[in-house]
Amino acid sequence: MSSTAFIPCEYNPFHRGHAAQMEILRSELGFERIVSLMSGPFVQRGGPAALPVEERAKAAVDAGCDLVLMMPFAYCAQTAETFARGTVFTAAACGARYLCFGTEDPDRREELLTAARLLADENILMEISSLAKGNVPYPAARIRVLEEKIGKNMGFLEKPNNILALEYMRSIAVCAPGIEAVPLRRVAGLPPASEIRSRMEKDDPAGIRTLREYAPVLKYLITMGEPGPIESICGYYKGLLPRMKDNLPLLGEDTDEFISRVNTATVPSSRIRRFLVNLMMGYTEEDRRRFFSSAPGYIRVLAIGKKGGEILKEISLRGDIYTVTKPSAAVKEGILGETDRMLFDMDNRAVDLYNLTSGRTGEAMRYTPAVKK
Repeated sequence: MSSTAFIPCEYNPFHRGHAAQMEILRSELGFERIVSLMSGPFVQRGGPAALPVEERAKAAVDAGCDLVLMMPFAYCAQTAETFARGTVFTAAACGARYLCFGTEDPDRREELLTAARLLADENILMEISSLAKGNVPYPAARIRVLEEKIGKNMGFLEKPNNILALEYMRSIAVCAPGIEAVPLRRVAGLPPASEIRSRMEKDDPAGIRTLREYAPVLKYLITMGEPGPIESICGYYKGLLPRMKDNLPLLGEDTDEFISRVNTATVPSSRIRRFLVNLMMGYTEEDRRRFFSSAPGYIRVLAIGKKGGEILKEISLRGDIYTVTKPSAAVKEGILGETDRMLFDMDNRAVDLYNLTSGRTGEAMRYTPAVKK
């Protein structure tokens, strides 16, 4: 895999910046093949992807990606730490040597590497957690501790892609030191995905998925929720359930306002969004800890481009991870162990949940990868 770039991505939606990134990888950095490790139906910021996985994956191979693989749900709609850990686990199991990702400040690579190594130290993490127990948000506590250790201004870590870049590097340092991190500059002058999604929602509200569509499901779960079970859901924090119940009428009318009233000074809105997804999925903190400790034993194939077939053969020959092209066959052949079967079933539920508002159920088991000749 020496000439293959692995890209963690969401393509929510796929846009010109993503296409430009692939061009940089090929023309400037000399990579001959590109593999995208893409989020499934639900994304890291919390909530459903704007478009279905098949549309996003097809757009990527149409733009020149050689292979699109779907990350298990357990890693996707989670914190940057969990998202990055799942990405690095999967990339390493596929034989990746290079993990390439966008960042707002690629010229700060050395500071990112230094910070990543520090965050691999449990004592440093305890120091950050201790500071964050007060009224200091965890991201701010992390920056403050890193600035004390490194002796430089680390405020650039407030930017979302820099936070993910730091977590990729940290996971590489802890789990896969043989992988080289390749930070990429973001192409200037192009609208970000958030702006494109806003425009899509304004032009065609029914054409994209948002959390608002799941308001009936969430209202039921919150109304009927008991403290014990709901407190076990990944992302819960003390006092969240009563705050949600107090603001429940807003959930279907103005989801953003509901979230802004529920969150606190130390809890970002993205955590609330991720919690709502986890609540619908029944994804607990115990689940997160189980899947955080080891790599998945399988990966779903979403789309195959020009050189995708040869990459799949190389991954299969390694034998470290099973590539699923026919979900129903994976179940019939009984090749998934207990933990992987739990992951696999969770992926199926995520697809069904995503499709709930359209009435398209059971598609996860029937999915066939798109193939570009």
